[in-house]
Amino acid sequence: MRQARSGIVRDALGIGIASGAYALSFGAISTTAGLSLLQTCALSLLMFTGASQFAMVGVIGAGGSVWAGAATAALLGARNALYGVRLSSLLGVRGLRRAAAAQFVIDETTAMAVARDEVMDSRLAFWATGLALFVLWNLGTLIGALATHALSNPRVLGLDAAPPAAFLALLAPRLRAREPFAIAIAAAMVALVSLPFVPAASRSWSGCTACFASPLRGEVGAQRRVGSRNNPMLWAGLLTASAACYLLKLAGLSLPARLLQDARVQRTIPLVPIALLAALVATQTFSTGHHLVLDVRAVALGVAAIAVLLRAPFLVVVASAAATAALLRLL
Repeated sequence: MRQARSGIVRDALGIGIASGAYALSFGAISTTAGLSLLQTCALSLLMFTGASQFAMVGVIGAGGSVWAGAATAALLGARNALYGVRLSSLLGVRGLRRAAAAQFVIDETTAMAVARDEVMDSRLAFWATGLALFVLWNLGTLIGALATHALSNPRVLGLDAAPPAAFLALLAPRLRAREPFAIAIAAAMVALVSLPFVPAASRSWSGCTACFASPLRGEVGAQRRVGSRNNPMLWAGLLTASAACYLLKLAGLSLPARLLQDARVQRTIPLVPIALLAALVATQTFSTGHHLVLDVRAVALGVAAIAVLLRAPFLVVVASAAATAALLRLL
């Protein structure tokens, strides 16, 4: 029991370190897009959902309005409500604990929680991952914003290959049965097929027709300073988007228990994060913006898959993917 829980904490720290390193890039991209140091750090602290954060600064940096960026962030954050539905029965939180837990309802914490067989292990995985991510993501944002362009391209270190490898490692134990495996494949295919046709802000919902949803990490386009730091509406848009993303998380955790007692709901809800996260793996590996791309990330995911099949430790799976991507880019 103690060894298992130590492993959960170790995996949570591994995810936190990898995401914290990627947050260095967010901090640099955000300040390059025109947000101040304080605005950049506030976005990570209050919104705390990477896809929405990247999407918002991407819209602003490309010259879009603050409110267009806020709407895009909220739309991408809507998938967290579905995560909350699944996590509500696992966490069993009420009152202030539910309010605190809502802030941690994101891709990584959901993947860690649903990958456990025991309820107590799921709860430990959720809180340990949430705390590690929150601290290290915000620390990485601060350092990245201060350094600005010091690590403007995390691809050099292969960090873009680490998140899909991490999700694959966490999802693998749940894909042994035929139904969840089929759902995962369908979600990934729908997410990829929708890329050329659906705007970036809407792709996360294009997969709902077949398998609930297909999340996509926001891609940041060409960045340029747009003088938005002096825009009095920027803070309003930032705070509104952050509040919307938080309320979506809270809504998922707050659904009445009676709504979850229906047999169809109980069968479907465990499959939702599988579909969402499988689509996330696909889009983070095989896409850039609106385009399907086959590059070193695919090879890195293949290496991670081999490591999973060999039952390598979680950190080895993630590190092998990142190292593979980084080495191939050096060739």
